[in-house]
Amino acid sequence: MEITGLQSAPGTDAVTGLVFHTDAPFTVKFQTGNSMINQLWSNILWGQRSNFVGIPTDCPQRDERLGWMGDAEVFWRTAAYNMDLAAFSRKFGGDMRGTQFDTPYFGIYSPGTQTPNAGFAAGWSDAGVIIPWTSWLQTGDTSIIDQNWAAMEKYLNAIAADNPDGLWVHQAGIGFGDWLSPEGKTDYALIATAYWAYDVTLMRQMAHATGRAADEDKYGQLFSKILSAFEKKFVHDDGFVAGGDPGPPPADGTPTKETDTQTGYVLALHMNLVPGEMRTAVAQKLATKIEGNKGLLGTGFLGTPYLLEELTKTGHGLLAYKLLLNTDYPSWGYLVDHGATTMWSGGTATP
Repeated sequence: MEITGLQSAPGTDAVTGLVFHTDAPFTVKFQTGNSMINQLWSNILWGQRSNFVGIPTDCPQRDERLGWMGDAEVFWRTAAYNMDLAAFSRKFGGDMRGTQFDTPYFGIYSPGTQTPNAGFAAGWSDAGVIIPWTSWLQTGDTSIIDQNWAAMEKYLNAIAADNPDGLWVHQAGIGFGDWLSPEGKTDYALIATAYWAYDVTLMRQMAHATGRAADEDKYGQLFSKILSAFEKKFVHDDGFVAGGDPGPPPADGTPTKETDTQTGYVLALHMNLVPGEMRTAVAQKLATKIEGNKGLLGTGFLGTPYLLEELTKTGHGLLAYKLLLNTDYPSWGYLVDHGATTMWSGGTATP
């Protein structure tokens, strides 16, 4: 805060600070023997406090106070451990459904503003599926599935109608991609297709939980179709995932060299888009990619939330711990070392 116009500086007792946020009950206390990790968790919790005010906003300190759905969906699992978000999730589910006015696609933020929604985007609009699934997973309450089922089906039916070949390359929306990645741009078709596959997987689980047997079978078949198309397009026999943005073709007409990114590997692993026998090779490519980046993460909004999980699940737990405890830029520890008391804009809250 800033106070001007006084003849002398006021005492600290002249100002009272009030913490203002959605009154969702806190459900977790977290303490380790590592002071940096403890501060990081405190930063995450304070970031959640300051941004959960009726909607899950992006930045509370400037005029971008919108319910950005990409920010929400990558954080919701962590958020639902910190607070009981059952009621908040039902409320925000209604906000997200409202963005489908005159379109089958969920928007990029909700409930929107006085102007029409700005559009849709892979990784952002998918919050319309991921948040209800997360709430059900955390609470066991299937009512949120029933409340959102028609809207989720509407969204996925639109994607399938526009992309009959199993790759989300048509009507893919705004290309935010792996937002704020320090490594470079990941192929947007890879990101969109991976999130489509992930949505379909979650729909199959929710169909099973609510007794929708025909839908469970339908989404199982659709996942197989997307998986086949994804493998053919992006996954090489040696575990290389061609996820990098190839850029413009060379002027001499030679083929553009395929490139990879950390996020391409992370999404392929997390969304189960590589054959089981190749997971080890794909995970090793990811680990090698990180080590070649001076042992630093290169993921952005969409890759970071799943990075440590996939490293741990594939036998690279030591590397995951090194990333978690790192204090070089970019890292979570860098924020703490530089005095952060919340998660800075662009600093994911899901290590």
